[in-house]
Amino acid sequence: MFDVIDIASRFRKDGSGRGIPRYIILTELGEVDFGLTCKMFSENGGVSVKLMPYGLGYFKGMEPEFSWPSTVRLDMDDKPIVHISGLINTADFYIS
Repeated sequence: MFDVIDIASRFRKDGSGRGIPRYIILTELGEVDFGLTCKMFSENGGVSVKLMPYGLGYFKGMEPEFSWPSTVRLDMDDKPIVHISGLINTADFYIS
C-alpha cells in the first residue's frame, strides 16, 4: 500500500496529475488526496477526514517540538482526524 501512495504522490507532484482523478484537500496538517491518503466521513452536517498515513511520529520527524493542534482529535489507531471547513455532505454528491 505504501508503494501505491508513493507512486500516486510522485505522479501528482512531478506529472500533470491527470492520471489520478482525485481531489486534493488542504487540511490544517497539510494536503491529502481524496480517497487515497484520507478517509472522509460526514459529521454534524460537515465533513471530517482521517489522515491515514500520518501519525505523531511523522510530524515530530520534521519538527521535534510538534504537538497536535487543539482542533485535531485522534482515532483508536492514533491517526489524526480534522474537520474540513466549507465542505458538506449532500445526497447528490459526497462533497460540495
